[in-house]
Amino acid sequence: MPAKPTRPRWLRLWQLRINRRAKTEVVDIHRRVAMISGAVLLGLVALAFAAAGDRAQRLILMATDRIWWIPLLITPAGFALIVWIANRYFPASRGSGIPQIIAASRRLRAGGEGAARPLRTAFGKLGLTLATLAVGGSVGREGPTVQVSAAIMVAVHRLLRVRITAGVFIAGGAAGVAAAFNTPLGGIAFAIEEPAAAMSSALPS
Repeated sequence: MPAKPTRPRWLRLWQLRINRRAKTEVVDIHRRVAMISGAVLLGLVALAFAAAGDRAQRLILMATDRIWWIPLLITPAGFALIVWIANRYFPASRGSGIPQIIAASRRLRAGGEGAARPLRTAFGKLGLTLATLAVGGSVGREGPTVQVSAAIMVAVHRLLRVRITAGVFIAGGAAGVAAAFNTPLGGIAFAIEEPAAAMSSALPS
């Protein structure tokens, strides 16, 4: 039986290089699709959350116009219920949101794991924030917006099976900063500041 002809070594190396380049390009395409689709989705969620927050604040104002003493009943009872729900169902929703994203990205950069269920926690925080505004609480929408933006970015990367790095958390958080404060340059500064802080902390003193 005649032996199969062998390909020259230079041809095998050339084909191997082409295959590696093709795989790299596919990974880059998936990463770009995840980033773009995540950015569009979190932008829509941020706009919807801002509109819902304004409506929630109008509810307590309308109730106060009709019955001036109604906040004396609704606000304390609402606070107690919100705290109970947060401790019972969303224990990881404590905090403003921005420090949690920074901590998750630094854990991931250090070789650990990010938040296990960031999307559930972030949307739970959005609901609790809206409920707090509806009962007359004074809370900001910026921190929850940043947290849910990072959570959406992570969820989209997981859905498209793109590797999640610390940069994914930072990119989502930076987009959330830009959307929440209406400051694109603020989002860029946030994205630059965190890697710079991580690099400076890693340098020997």
